[in-house]
Amino acid sequence: MLLQPASALRPLNKGFLVTQTHHRALAAIAKGDTADALVYLRKDAGGAQDWAALDAAAATAAALGDHQLALELSSRAVKAAPRETKALYNYATALWANGQLTAAAAEYGRILSITPDDHEAWLHRTQIVQATPSSNHIDALRVLASRAPSWRPEVSYRYALFKELDDLARHDEAFEELNRAARLKRRHTLYSIEQDVETMDAIARAFSKHWAMRPMPASAPAEAPIFIVGLPRSGTTLIERVLASHPDVAGLGELNTLTTEVMRAAKALSIAPKDRAGLVWAAANEIDHAALGRRYLEQVRPLAGQKLRFTDKLPLNFLYVGLIRRALPEARIILVSRGRLDTCFSMYRTLFRDAYPFSYDMAECGLYYQAYRKLMGHWLHVFGNKIHEVRYEDLVADFEPQVRHLLHYCGLEWDANCLAFERNPQPCATASAAQVRRPLYSEGIGSWQRYARHLEPLAMALGNS
Repeated sequence: MLLQPASALRPLNKGFLVTQTHHRALAAIAKGDTADALVYLRKDAGGAQDWAALDAAAATAAALGDHQLALELSSRAVKAAPRETKALYNYATALWANGQLTAAAAEYGRILSITPDDHEAWLHRTQIVQATPSSNHIDALRVLASRAPSWRPEVSYRYALFKELDDLARHDEAFEELNRAARLKRRHTLYSIEQDVETMDAIARAFSKHWAMRPMPASAPAEAPIFIVGLPRSGTTLIERVLASHPDVAGLGELNTLTTEVMRAAKALSIAPKDRAGLVWAAANEIDHAALGRRYLEQVRPLAGQKLRFTDKLPLNFLYVGLIRRALPEARIILVSRGRLDTCFSMYRTLFRDAYPFSYDMAECGLYYQAYRKLMGHWLHVFGNKIHEVRYEDLVADFEPQVRHLLHYCGLEWDANCLAFERNPQPCATASAAQVRRPLYSEGIGSWQRYARHLEPLAMALGNS
């Protein structure tokens, strides 16, 4: 995601050399051994001296979710090569993930002083800095967008324009730039909304109420990880920050581990699935669910350190609720929901790098949301109170009681630190990285209304008049 620092880092160029320990880390990643990879990278922190090797290790650490290590490594890379924009970019992004927003904005500005047309630096700085009538870059961004050498820079410039125009409440102009950017991005994205809808329907059929009545695997792990699921921009990051402010909980961010292990288990079958429908059926009926749970914990538990509990907040884990219940029977599953128009417009206005391709077309976004809610209704019907649903609007309106309910569901003792999530110094690498550094606010509720006259295709797809 372009607004997700972990995956927005600029990767290693093929010509750069990396250290032997970094090579071992990459080999561990290829085998799915995240914990081992981080061990090697921490060794790299003590040995590497070349800026390119340090920068490569920093990018890998961030992609694995260790943003503090990424900051340490990228800081050393910048000291070794203070005018290398690749190193500066990854350093700025590490600062952002670690909550040092002012410093991150300054580093993005430093990049632009060296390469004034760096479209990613423009976009990221715009997300941090509030535009004002006396201090904005609208004219410069319009010139850059009109002269962009290819579609990718143009998309970035126009999303940046949208953000600054939105800051200035110039909503019609802002939406024009957003719409042009989203359409351009969608035009260059290979995607089928029909395939995603069919997949969600297939999941509901395979993981039926009758399926859920089967006995739990006797050897399934007893540990209780906390999964936070929903759509992006619905409040999942806020819920994680609340829980990760508890002294017993490690917030591990958006982990791809479950998806990786499901695919690994499916490929290991004697007859590997050949399409999505086959994968769904195999996931429900053929893979060893207890082994899946054990393998997941082997990869993730070391990342939590000494904390008793941990969160995994990859939004798209909503597809795996049935598998989670079978592989990790004691897991807590928190479904975060938000008003449909707020959710969908928040996705539409966000430039993700490669994820959520449905979000660049309003009609497709609405159709995806409808299919998502249908699947969520299915999970709630099948598993009932095993899933705890939190409405973002209720959380904002009645914060402490909602947090108390949340902690009780997770089996955690009350801790007042959870009410001061904005003080949590832990890194955050999602599109909400800046928002969660602020106290709870209500401005995001109903924010779609400022653009209501432009959102008819979305409203129609959602079934709104």
